[in-house]
Amino acid sequence: MRYVYLISYVVSIFIANLLIDKFIALPFYGMLSAGTIFFAFVFTLRDHLHRYGVKFALIGILIALVVNTALSIILDIPIRFIVASFLAIMLSELTDTAVFERLKARSWAIRVMASNAVSVPVDSIVMTM
Repeated sequence: MRYVYLISYVVSIFIANLLIDKFIALPFYGMLSAGTIFFAFVFTLRDHLHRYGVKFALIGILIALVVNTALSIILDIPIRFIVASFLAIMLSELTDTAVFERLKARSWAIRVMASNAVSVPVDSIVMTM
């Protein structure tokens, strides 16, 4: 199951990157990047990687960074999105991992909610800078 989570994690990030410049009009809100929808899965999938140890989670983050950067370059995604995505993934995922690991004594659900509460804003801030 660990590799299903790993592949799903990497693919979700890639799909989010493909859809980053596609927008959905939302009433009373404005525009939402379609890629944002896939990032809801990314953080939880990465939390599943933690079930197999912090080393496996960190390897998963590294694989996601390398694969998604390479595929983004090959598919000619604009460089500003590639750089923003790389930095956002690296910083938010490492932040999430640090928080998740510090809460080892807590339940999995608490670890997921607490780490996501910290890392999702980091991702959003970095992506919009």
